[in-house]
Amino acid sequence: MSVPRIYFIKPIGMVGPIKIGCSKAPQSRVEGLSLWSPFPLEVVCSASGSFQLERALHRQFAHCRSHKEWFHADPHLVDCIALVAAGTS
Repeated sequence: MSVPRIYFIKPIGMVGPIKIGCSKAPQSRVEGLSLWSPFPLEVVCSASGSFQLERALHRQFAHCRSHKEWFHADPHLVDCIALVAAGTS
């Protein structure tokens, strides 16, 4: 049984916008979102997480929300993603 993962998705070769989400299948999410995106998308990183953590990240970065679950590439958000990618909690 797969566990939920927090993921960060962005257009390939661009710094943003960045989607913060939670799914048991992040790669499937990027494939589904790519159908509607004018740009190719990639999962920047993902880590074990929960829907509660997703909501907490949405609150933490509310100041840079673009729309729905998409956020501008604020330096603090970019730093957070780098920490997650490095395996830091």
